[in-house]
Amino acid sequence: MVALGTTGHTASHKKLALSGLSFSDNPLTKAPHTHESHAVQRTREVDFGGGNVYAGQWSRSVANGDGQYTWSVGASVVDFGCKPDSYYEGQFVDGLRCGYGQEHHPSGYYDGEWVGNKRCGHGKSSCCDASDFAAPPELYEGSFVRDQRHGSGKLWLPNGDVYEGQFRHDLYHGDGKLTMGCGDVWCGQWVSGRVHGEATYRWAYSTAQGPEVLADGEDSYVGQWQDGMMHGHGIRTYR
Repeated sequence: MVALGTTGHTASHKKLALSGLSFSDNPLTKAPHTHESHAVQRTREVDFGGGNVYAGQWSRSVANGDGQYTWSVGASVVDFGCKPDSYYEGQFVDGLRCGYGQEHHPSGYYDGEWVGNKRCGHGKSSCCDASDFAAPPELYEGSFVRDQRHGSGKLWLPNGDVYEGQFRHDLYHGDGKLTMGCGDVWCGQWVSGRVHGEATYRWAYSTAQGPEVLADGEDSYVGQWQDGMMHGHGIRTYR
């Protein structure tokens, strides 16, 4: 059994939480009741206090249709002629984000499909490290299920790693390819964030133009893996 320098990779998902707003206590589903007919849909602006404001279509006494909800991030929302730092703009059903919408706040954004107030379907997300906004963001485009990366997608990590393939519950799971920042390439089967099963690892070498991966069969390992380590039958080829 031979271990590589890196034994496994997980997609450390940074959740784009709604700062200052818990949707378990969502004011959009608990707005003051009006005596309008349930069939009526109109445009309303509702101020819930504390910088939390909804403006958009309204029926059955809650947000329904297209609208924008802004919320406080510890300071008053001030209009400088641009959109506030924290807001959701898109479709609502019975006070919940449902359909297509965009969510933005200081540490990132999500642009895509929603079901029952959760990211579900195809979407794009970006998330920065709150302790270091100068660092590159983590980017993802692909499938979401209940706020988790699940299905096919592509993930760009701040350290330069790029993974493209299958996800399950926010982890690499299934067939996928990980191109590391150093240029090395892992391609094959993944289970719960680690290479497991049949996979190929190719080492890169440095050139004046940057790291390059050799042709198939050169400086590589092709074979079986277990929990991120070479384990079982395989062929190691050297340059």
